[in-house]
Amino acid sequence: MFLGKQFKYLKENEIAGADTINPIVDWLRGIRSLSNFIVLNPNGNRSMSIDLDIESLKDALDVTITGNEMLHTFKATENGNSYTISGGTVHFGLQSYSVSGKTSTSAETSWYIQIPKTGSPSWQSGTVSDILNPSSQTVNLPILQAYKDSGEWKFRYYHVGDFFFNELPYFWISGYNKVNEQILGHSANTDALIWQDVSNCDE
Repeated sequence: MFLGKQFKYLKENEIAGADTINPIVDWLRGIRSLSNFIVLNPNGNRSMSIDLDIESLKDALDVTITGNEMLHTFKATENGNSYTISGGTVHFGLQSYSVSGKTSTSAETSWYIQIPKTGSPSWQSGTVSDILNPSSQTVNLPILQAYKDSGEWKFRYYHVGDFFFNELPYFWISGYNKVNEQILGHSANTDALIWQDVSNCDE
């Protein structure tokens, strides 16, 4: 902290006068806070209290990531009273599924992508119960939750960017049959996986 060198020491038996006291008074009167978060207030001791405005500082540090700071697929963009969600791609090994963007909506809900074994991916609202659903032969991938806070749109992301999986869902692989006892392997001289039925060995 800087302390003004204009404050001269008194010599022994020297009485303080205007030249000594007035620079101190000027220095004290000139104290200011240069930060919105440091508050100076008079106190009950006829002096000054210095405090840190914690709530204002917390609000200032609560930074919301904007489109300019993070660009990615499956991103929500506010448009006044509504919002849109950009499309993206879901990769299963060598296969890729392109997902179109979600058109303008004002729903306060969670969104996920539903990908069927055949047909086009679609946007669904609500909570995902099964990421992999062999009964419906679908893959359900949560994207985000959209809600309003003090009249402003907020987006809580469950995933950012494209999806990458090493292989197809097990129930999409050729030969899958839930009724049969099976093992996952591959045919001779091929890299593609295939389900094969198994049975008890005869002794």
